[in-house]
Amino acid sequence: MRISVAFCTWKVLPVALVSVLAPELALANDATSFLSQENGNILWTMLGAVLVMFMQPGFALVECGLTRAKNAGNILMKNFVDFSVGTPLYFLIGFGLMFGVSNGIVGSPSLGMSFIDPTTPEGGWAWTFFFFQTMFAATSATISCPAA
Repeated sequence: MRISVAFCTWKVLPVALVSVLAPELALANDATSFLSQENGNILWTMLGAVLVMFMQPGFALVECGLTRAKNAGNILMKNFVDFSVGTPLYFLIGFGLMFGVSNGIVGSPSLGMSFIDPTTPEGGWAWTFFFFQTMFAATSATISCPAA
């Protein structure tokens, strides 16, 4: 056991000494960036949206576990309908009301996302943000609507 600890120490020691004696070698300021900040934001937001999307079946299973077995089918169908009806409605009406051109109180109720140009970088971010917000809208509908 001591040999492996000593062996690991001898592997790490040269790297630590180089970092202390020549800190400019340890910094990655001049390294090539493989992922831009904008693409990193999109990737991180999509990862968060997918994690929120997986909350949907998790809440379905929690609700099934907290009710009688005869209601399990109703609960699963309710969660499926919440998602399958809520997503198109949020696309058609909700996103425009939340994030459309504002009059000071709410956004414009434009049909779909017609106010976004998908060919621009801002449009790509808007579609990512739409997916993120849609997952929260669908999951919140599942949480607040019990079936029995």
